[in-house]
Amino acid sequence: MTTFGERLIMLRDALGLKQSEMAKSLDYSQPRLSIMEKGANTSIDVYDTILDVYPHVRVEWLVRGEGDIFSDNFVPIGLPRKKTEVKKITDDWAEKLVARLELELQEAKIALEKEKAHSAQLLQVLTKLSNS
Repeated sequence: MTTFGERLIMLRDALGLKQSEMAKSLDYSQPRLSIMEKGANTSIDVYDTILDVYPHVRVEWLVRGEGDIFSDNFVPIGLPRKKTEVKKITDDWAEKLVARLELELQEAKIALEKEKAHSAQLLQVLTKLSNS
């Protein structure tokens, strides 16, 4: 099993980043990143920061070294380099997701109303048949 520091180096290599570039993208100093790569104890905040800046990194891999580095079908090209860029991408994605979900909810409500109307009609027919 790999250490967190080893996984950090593997991630940096997979992203094609120099240590200074990755440190900058995480808003860390280069010496701090170097210490983490050498195996210093890390807090949960470090994991959160990495997952915020690089959202396609698999949590299981980052924390325990299990599975693939990146989520399925992800190719690490053109990743954002700063938290502000990630926030903008995440906000845009969230807005699009909310709009899509609102549309799907509206469509589901319409379908439900149609089903209710159809059920009411069926109930009327069945009531007439049972009364005759």
